[in-house]
Order: sequence, then C-alpha cells, then structure tokens
Amino acid sequence: MFKRGVSLAYVLGIDKKSFSIEFYRTEPAAGAGWAIYQATSASAIVHAHPPHAIALALAETEIVPTDAEGLSVLNHIPVLVWDMEVKPGGQADIIAQALKKCRTIMVCGHGSFAIGQLLEEAHNCTTMLEESCQVICLLKSLRVEQSRK
Repeated sequence: MFKRGVSLAYVLGIDKKSFSIEFYRTEPAAGAGWAIYQATSASAIVHAHPPHAIALALAETEIVPTDAEGLSVLNHIPVLVWDMEVKPGGQADIIAQALKKCRTIMVCGHGSFAIGQLLEEAHNCTTMLEESCQVICLLKSLRVEQSRK
C-alpha cells in the first residue's frame, strides 16, 4: 500500500523492515517513527495530517467518536502536547509512550499517528479517525448534542 519514503495526500506509511538510517535523516516524522518502533510492538506506522481531526485536536484534549464504527475500533483518541511547541521529532518519546496505550493518537495542531502489524491496519485506523472527525464536525455544525442520554 505505502512504500518507504512515499507520501500520498499527507500520509506517510513506514514499516519496520524498510525503516533505514537514510530515511530517518530525510523524513521529519521519522524521529517519532524510530521512537515508536523501539517502544511498541508495531510493525507499521502511518503518520497523516487529516484536516477534520486536526481541527478537533485544536479544540479538544480527547476525541471520542460518535459513530458506531469509530467508537468500536478507536474508542477514544488522546490529543497530545497541548501545552508544548510542536516541532519535528520534538515529542517523539511522548508519542511513542501514548501509542503503547492507544493504536491512534493526535498531536495538537499537527497530525495523527497510528500503528499496526500491517500498514493496512494503521491506514484503516487513520481513515476511520478522519471519518469519525468529519461526523463530529457535521454534528457540531448542526449544533446537535453529541452524547446520548
């Protein structure tokens, strides 16, 4: 699906077997990738910049999907580094530690990281995150209460 060093629509997919020192030096997200591979059992990582998820991450400290699929697969998505300046590789350890608890996380004002054993798994979490965030944004625009009572 994704090969080392290929970016597609702001998505970067890297797998453990093709992660190299050359790639680490040339790709800004690779610093976090290195830390994630060391801290987790992941074999694949997808880093993306999903626009609806980024917008919600600027307003919330946690994203909780309201759609059934997003809720069952993602449950909740923590938003990290709210009180820190975001710079490439600067929060690699924080991101890696968070991915030990959740398969998908958001970095406030930046983008998402998702892990899996296959790139397809990490990519599916990323697309589900963006689709769930689109639903939340639509509900907010309609001023519909998100939680069921």
